[in-house]
Amino acid sequence: MSGNWRDQNPTGREQFHYVFQNNLFSDVRFLVGNEQTPVYSHSFVLKVRSAVFEKILEKLHGPIQEIVIDGVTISGFNRFIQFLYTDHLEASAEEALEILPLAKKYRVSALSKQCVTLLADGIQENNAASIYNIARDLKEIELEQKALQFIQDNASQVFTGKDFLILTNDNLCQLLKMDELDIKEITLFNALMQWANVECGRHTLRSTPKQLRMVIKDALYLIRFPLMSLDEFNTDVVSKQILNEKEIKEVTKYLETNIGEREFVKPTLFNCMGRNLLHEDHIDLSKTDDDTHKRLSKHAILKSNPSPSAVPLIVTSLILEIEPKSETIDLEELKAEILKIKKFGLYWGASNAVELPNGKRKLRISFAADTRRPYGAGTVVEAVLDLENYVSQVLVRSFKDEIVVRI
Repeated sequence: MSGNWRDQNPTGREQFHYVFQNNLFSDVRFLVGNEQTPVYSHSFVLKVRSAVFEKILEKLHGPIQEIVIDGVTISGFNRFIQFLYTDHLEASAEEALEILPLAKKYRVSALSKQCVTLLADGIQENNAASIYNIARDLKEIELEQKALQFIQDNASQVFTGKDFLILTNDNLCQLLKMDELDIKEITLFNALMQWANVECGRHTLRSTPKQLRMVIKDALYLIRFPLMSLDEFNTDVVSKQILNEKEIKEVTKYLETNIGEREFVKPTLFNCMGRNLLHEDHIDLSKTDDDTHKRLSKHAILKSNPSPSAVPLIVTSLILEIEPKSETIDLEELKAEILKIKKFGLYWGASNAVELPNGKRKLRISFAADTRRPYGAGTVVEAVLDLENYVSQVLVRSFKDEIVVRI
């Protein structure tokens, strides 16, 4: 065997990588996946990098020790083993989803940390559910919370995508319990039915109403049917034959009742509370954190244009506190005057009245301004101040720049 490869790979990391890639001096053979594809390695490296492998190899004997690895692709396993030799991970977020369970199983903490970082930085609509699924199952709390926040802010895209279909029933239920989802309830129900059809396939069951309900389990009671319209309920829900007669009667009675009297006919099994944080009643203008500004900006854009472009917008977000010129000025009238201020890329958002200790009231209102605008955010404040018959002073309560809003 020529020693030139050592000269061509002068560092220890390069040499170990070369040895692994070319199956030199190996004494361990992994049989990977359904095809039992062989991957060769070295017991010394495995024992040094993983206490789990050390225990496994102590029980094996012979010149070549074989270990069977199921439930992983050859590509994912190769990247996992390669890290043990080089401390270097070359992988996409999708590949990290496969590598992280291996790193956790074999207790390679350095690799686990790199995978978590890669996944946290790579959350998108097409992988958020998978990342949440694995983070929760592996008890990666910070990653789970980050994925959860993304799903909360992008619920419509996540629940209508294919990635959502891989969720376990338990993790699906955790998402459906959330009060803070920006999505219509009928869309959630249709997503649940699509998930149930796939789940039936995973268990080789026919997708009959009885079998669908069986795999859905208690997730059905997390759908808030009372939030739907009567037409949606009759057309898209009752026709699926998933609910029993009692459940249908309770929800129908609630939806047919006048809004002012619904309090007395609430269904016993289904939650009636709205869950869309982008609804103005659910937005807290006293908060000034980044998540609140992102939610305020999204609300403002959708309020001005219910069908905006799918291209992400970058905006400046402000919360103003406006003192009326006199106590006799109606805050709704003041708000109406402010909303007449129109500029390119200016989106007026949520507002509410603020009661002061001295009995006076102020108007708190938010707006988002597209960063492509040809004016400064201060120009909007000046335009409000120019309402001399209505406004005494304006305070910028909070300001956040470069907010990325995906609709």
